[in-house]
Amino acid sequence: MQYRVSTSITRSLVIAMERLGARPEEHLADAGLTLAALTRARAIPWEAHVSLLESFGARHGREKSELLGVEYAYAFPALRAILGTILPIDVLVYLVCGPPVERLWPMYETTLTRGRQSFRWESRLRTGVLPSLTMFHTTTGMLRALPRMLGLRDCLVETPVLTPTHVTWDIGLPPQRFLFSRFRGEDAIDVLRQAERDLEAVFRDVRAQRSGAPVSVPVPEAGPCAVCRPREGEETPRACERCVPNVPTLEATYRLTLTEARIARQLALGSDVAQTAKDLGLKAAVVRRHHARVVEKLATGLQHGPAAPWIVPALREVR
Repeated sequence: MQYRVSTSITRSLVIAMERLGARPEEHLADAGLTLAALTRARAIPWEAHVSLLESFGARHGREKSELLGVEYAYAFPALRAILGTILPIDVLVYLVCGPPVERLWPMYETTLTRGRQSFRWESRLRTGVLPSLTMFHTTTGMLRALPRMLGLRDCLVETPVLTPTHVTWDIGLPPQRFLFSRFRGEDAIDVLRQAERDLEAVFRDVRAQRSGAPVSVPVPEAGPCAVCRPREGEETPRACERCVPNVPTLEATYRLTLTEARIARQLALGSDVAQTAKDLGLKAAVVRRHHARVVEKLATGLQHGPAAPWIVPALREVR
């Protein structure tokens, strides 16, 4: 059977290579591909995709191949749609490793087993299909960094079995607390309903990506929700996951870079510089360097976008 890979996946890998400072043109040439071909076609042969990955792995090794998986997660449209949503980490892992992946990667046979705050994901390449060890290294990096999309610490990922055709990932999930656990009554219901809408949007975007349709970018409602409205005795409102635009929306609306958008969202939700740096895998100096540009861009773009007006004052108070 001739297996093919969606060019949106391969294009995302090329973007990830560029972000790592690699030369994707060299790896594309090794695979017999061009950027023009990736733009025109809907899918490419699995063998070409493997050649692209193995070219990168041969030049850069395992460690950088795992970093390629981290950057791929942020470049792939269906995964980018998850950025900033209210989503349980175990649901996110299920989306990436569970039954949906079998339609995205039919050349593999996979099983996903749930444990206590963990998953075991096993993947075997079907008989006669060209193997790729770099593919597994890249996937390891992606799995480790998935929680960053939700503002959480990395997963603990181990590979007790790792060959070019067979791998087992043991995935330890980070702890997660939802904002709505602090509220009661109508406030909790309000946030839970938004979480349900966010989750449905993720499933919708994953289905759309498989069909080749464009991925939607949700736009939050203007004005404070029940969670953000000031309580009795409070002088200023707060900002919750629902009312702070997600990362793709911040990028598209305020012309932020990916790093600026990730930093802006973390800080707007009340994280300090040190915690933001830790959660996003950055240095504190990098967060501080981007902070002033983020405030300026948001302040300039408020009249054109959905960000609540109290986000900028909150960011200005960051130390």
